[in-house]
Amino acid sequence: MATSLANEVAALDVSDDDGQLLGTLARDELACVWRALASDDHFAFALSCKTFNSLRPRRRKFPWIEEDMGGENPMVNVKMETRLLSIMRSPTLQAWAASVGAPSIYPHWVEIYGLQGAAQYNGRVGRALGPPNDSGRVPVEVDAGAGELPRRGMHSAPSLKSILIKPSNLHVLTSLEDELVYACHAEGGGGLGSSWTAVLLPRLHSCFNREEVTSDLIDGRGNRRGQSVDMNNLRQWGMAGKTEEEMADELERTAFLGLVMNQGTIHSPPYKRAATKTPDITPDNSYPLRHARWGRVQRSPLLAKCGVRLAIQRVERPNGRARASMQNKLATFLMIDTESGFAPPHWQDGIGDTYIYRAPGAEDGMGNLKHLDLTELGFMWEYISGELGSGEFVQEASTADYRKRLAEYRERPGNE
Repeated sequence: MATSLANEVAALDVSDDDGQLLGTLARDELACVWRALASDDHFAFALSCKTFNSLRPRRRKFPWIEEDMGGENPMVNVKMETRLLSIMRSPTLQAWAASVGAPSIYPHWVEIYGLQGAAQYNGRVGRALGPPNDSGRVPVEVDAGAGELPRRGMHSAPSLKSILIKPSNLHVLTSLEDELVYACHAEGGGGLGSSWTAVLLPRLHSCFNREEVTSDLIDGRGNRRGQSVDMNNLRQWGMAGKTEEEMADELERTAFLGLVMNQGTIHSPPYKRAATKTPDITPDNSYPLRHARWGRVQRSPLLAKCGVRLAIQRVERPNGRARASMQNKLATFLMIDTESGFAPPHWQDGIGDTYIYRAPGAEDGMGNLKHLDLTELGFMWEYISGELGSGEFVQEASTADYRKRLAEYRERPGNE
């Protein structure tokens, strides 16, 4: 479909010679150039050329619904988002970024290393919450070690301690290959789709360590029989929000210690660490901190039936806000029981904001964590609300059917 770009070129602020050159290129040729670009370069190219920006894939405003709903679901450009990480250390560059409307570089994920007086924090990840203070130290909200994730934005959970660290002891995490992994965030009280956001989480965050241990318990190892997802979820909910000292139940303490005993091996990933010469992390300094609270995480039993290890973490206290603002229908659907077709009562109301991410298998290791993108999240919603009748036909879910329909969904225009 070699359609001329003459009309679009006319709207560009370019010279006649440049406009003539752009006008001779076909849309599909420019699209080929766009697809050949590294994903990290898309934002820069879109800023530099409106023509490139116009070639972003188009899809329905609500991609899990194909119909236009009388114009209420129009075709729109895929929203382009970017994060400017703290590799922009120059105040001049930061001032320029702010002047052109670029998002704040805070918060962003970092790894701590080289501390002498507080070595227990070395090797841990956290969020840099703001620029250095007058003493030249950056406030960092540290992963406490029991899987708890912070609320998105600048909210600092009371159970996640913030400390001040020199920039020279912080390594900014930027690599999708060995440092970060894509997950999704679903905001409580938001509209379907519009409140779902792609986020990046550190591969070394304890939320993944915890799920690796959980996968070990569910899948079974050697001659040990794995426990059901439902049984695991029941135990996890009983531990949610507790510190080790608050776990009076022996089974809870055993699970907590199981996480601790595996921390040393889990925190020594089988891939090359980037940039910094951080020493291997030992069980001593990967032990959950005293104030660490067990994250409110459960596995999706329905997605487990489809062959997907999907963890859903609630980051707000149950019913901590007005009822309507805590509704999270996506989380409710993902937690539908594979027998009854309904989510448990505590997943039907008072949910709030959630993180949704792939859990590693016990055999995977941190270096093999899989990304979860918004396209697959949209498919999950469509699959559950459509093919599975919002739980009515939950018995028909299977790994083969899920994978087949997901592949077809990704082939739709705008979902590539």
